[in-house]
Parts: sequence; C-alpha cells; structure tokens
Amino acid sequence: MMQSAAKTDIKYVDNIDKTNITPNIPVLLAEYLQSKGFTNSQILKKTTITTQMLQQEEHLYSYRQVQQLVKNALTLSEKSELGLLIGGQENISNWGLLGYALMSCKTLQAAIEIGIKYQRTAQTTLMTSISREENLQTITAVASYPLNDLLPFWIEEQFSSTISILSSITGRKIVPLEINLSYSPPPHAKKYEDFFQCTINFNRNFCSMKRDIKRDNEPLVYSDPITAKLSEATLRNLLLQNTDSQNIVQNVRFRLLRIPGQFPNMEMVAKELGLNQRTLRRNLQQQGSSFTEINDDVRKNLAIEYLCSSNLSIEKIGYILGFAESSNFRRAFKRWTGNPPSSYRPS
Repeated sequence: MMQSAAKTDIKYVDNIDKTNITPNIPVLLAEYLQSKGFTNSQILKKTTITTQMLQQEEHLYSYRQVQQLVKNALTLSEKSELGLLIGGQENISNWGLLGYALMSCKTLQAAIEIGIKYQRTAQTTLMTSISREENLQTITAVASYPLNDLLPFWIEEQFSSTISILSSITGRKIVPLEINLSYSPPPHAKKYEDFFQCTINFNRNFCSMKRDIKRDNEPLVYSDPITAKLSEATLRNLLLQNTDSQNIVQNVRFRLLRIPGQFPNMEMVAKELGLNQRTLRRNLQQQGSSFTEINDDVRKNLAIEYLCSSNLSIEKIGYILGFAESSNFRRAFKRWTGNPPSSYRPS
C-alpha cells in the first residue's frame, strides 16, 4: 500500500503554510467552478480560503491552501484535464507584473530569460529552468514539494499557460517540438496531443518541453523598451525582498532544484547567493537548518514524486538523484523516510 500521503506533510509545515503563492491560479479555478454552478462553500471546502480573499487582487496563498483547492476543483469538475483547461485560458494579465514585463521585451529570447530570472516573484509550486543546444531550447519544470497525484495538473497548467503566453506576445502560434513527462499517462493523455500538437513522451526522467528557437530574435508585437526597463526594475526589487536571511532555506532549495539532475555543492550555492560558505552555514543554522538537511530533503521529495507518479525503476530514480549505485539510494531513502522505496509504489 502506498504510504506517501501521510509522510509528505510532516516536515514542511513552516513552508507549506507560508503565504507566498500568487492569486492567479486560485482565482482562475474559483471562476471556472463558479461558471459551472458551484458555490464558494463547495469550492473552498477545507482550504481556509475565504470569499473575501479571492476578491483581494494582491492576496497570497499558502501551498497547503492551493493544493486543497486544486483537489476540490478536480473532484467537482470531474475533468482530469483541468490543468490544460486552466493554463490554456491564461493571459498576460493573469501573470501580473511578470506578464507585462514579458510582453514589453524586445524579443522572445529576452522574454524567456526575464521569465526564468524573475519566476520567484510569481511563486507557484514548480521551479523552471532552461537549457539550449544549437537551435533547440528545453524548458524543464520540477516540483518544489511532492505533488503526487496533483503533479499532472501543475505540469499541464505550467506548460499550457507558457504556450498560451508565448503565442500571445509573439502574435503567432507557438508549437513545441516535444514534451517529456515524468509521470505515467493520465486518463486524458490524448488531450495532450490535441493541445500541444507535438510528440508526448511519458515516464521520462524529467518534465520538459522542447521548442525550436530559430525565430526567438524576431521583435515582439508589444515591445516597449521603457516599459520593459521599468518592469524589470520593479521585479528586481520584489526579488530582493525575497532574498533576506528569513528566506534563506527557500533560496537554497530553489538553487538545488533549478537544474534537474544536477545538485550544486554548498560552495556553488553560497557563491550564487553572494555569500561565503561560513555565512551561509550560519544563516541556515539561525533558521534551524543546514545545507545537508535541505539537500537530502530536496532529493527525498524528488524520489517520492517519481516513485508515486511514474513507472521509472528504482535504479533509474536513484541514478537521476545522483546515486551511482542503487543500493546507496535505497539506504539513503530508508534513512530519509524510515521505509524502503518500494513502499511508496502504488499497490
């Protein structure tokens, strides 16, 4: 029997209850369900979200609140493809200041770089990174915490909204070349091909989207250098507000998750944060944490995600997480959770 549900909530109370998720998804979900005739009492059940919160444009939500809201939405709508539906209808205004910053960039290449650089100003449950090889760009998304059966919703929302926004700011239909997903095919897998119009591969190492970037240096429809400069300055200030010592644990997690399959050491992370190792260690200690604990926590979360949502072998999962020998991964997982990896496989 799968045991993950009881375990993934234990260690993250200080983070999953922190209100740092922007309102676009909660509001879109609520509006969608309201249009289908559901009441706010049904929509917000067990979330601790109130109707008044939904009416406040700047209200931030916690990870726990949003995850419960997504569960409610999937149950009420009876639409397993809800992530595609929500992401597909997102527009520039839904992304707030970040959306307008992307729209005003000179080129699509510049817009994507801004999006990645300032993604933490529009907090979601996923971390996104990009890599490039010749004329191909790969956009990879990794969950901050184990999402288990909600992973498809968030990946669908992330990738479909990205396509919608990119198509909007370029004035042309953006079609990926290929999408790779770390989970098994959901009941609505055929709808992925209908929406993205490209090859869809399940049970892969990571969730990623590949696209052709030959036209990325063409000018955008609404390019405006003055707006772009002002928007980035504001985003930079917002980002600085999230880099103080109070958020040091989350900042370290962000950098460990930024490049899937690669886990920078403490020296590298400290350098990225503009600190020396001694200062980073002291700041983490003040928050009751350590680099080793965060690193183990990140890899444990990823391991649980793969075990619960994909058909990848335990050996393959261990390799993805940086273990050369599966026996080392099994020992580490037992140390992290008190159980063998096999206990997290759906029965």
